[in-house]
Amino acid sequence: MGPDATSRNIKILGEGLQRHEETIDAQRQTIEALQAEVLSLRETFNEFQKAQAIKDIMNMGSGPTGG
Repeated sequence: MGPDATSRNIKILGEGLQRHEETIDAQRQTIEALQAEVLSLRETFNEFQKAQAIKDIMNMGSGPTGG
């Protein structure tokens, strides 16, 4: 293999590595966005549970068997 072929192969490998790094960065950003979405959903669910508990407590005193 001559110097031109070696140089060309090194260039191809370098370009492939750069694309690979860009893919990893994009995947990292996607993971971070998904983690933020999961956190938001957890917070929303916790608020829903609190509201449901309050509703249940408020409904305890009403109804056919209540107060």
